[in-house]
Amino acid sequence: MYRFQDGNPSYIAEISRTAPTLFIFLLDQSESMEDPFGGSGAVSKAAFISDAVNRVLHDLVIRSTKTEEVRNYYYISVIGYGSTVGPAMAGPLAGRELVSIAEVADYPARIEIRSKTVADASGQTSTSPVRFPIWVDPKSENGTPMCQALQRAKDPGGRMGIGSSARLPSNYPAPNRRRI
Repeated sequence: MYRFQDGNPSYIAEISRTAPTLFIFLLDQSESMEDPFGGSGAVSKAAFISDAVNRVLHDLVIRSTKTEEVRNYYYISVIGYGSTVGPAMAGPLAGRELVSIAEVADYPARIEIRSKTVADASGQTSTSPVRFPIWVDPKSENGTPMCQALQRAKDPGGRMGIGSSARLPSNYPAPNRRRI
């Protein structure tokens, strides 16, 4: 369904198990991602972006969990581009271009123990260990074949097994209706 906001069409649709949504993450894994993020030198761009994607994936898993069941509200595609263009998940999901959120929940590459600093009501801070699931590892090598990555992500339907745009559910916007 389209709703107009400030004269511009906005696409809205209910996300459910019968009408899931697809998240496509395109990750620059080129050599330039070795550079420090924000000039601080503390962490590379590759490490920063992989942490960000891992946090989003973890958040999507949490949002999909109802009564101890992970419901397939989302499908995930993580495509990296650097030395190659292709699936960028690690561990049991390596080489898979499209996975359900339930598979993401069940198959992290590993769980790291990280420190989290929290402040109490009085302003005192304390550090505690937290479990941090990892699905995407930092990677930085070779050139930046961004156009190939965009081409690969262009049609998430047929190539990834969802079905061609002609067979997408009626609540999906028509392809090429509006170019961004």
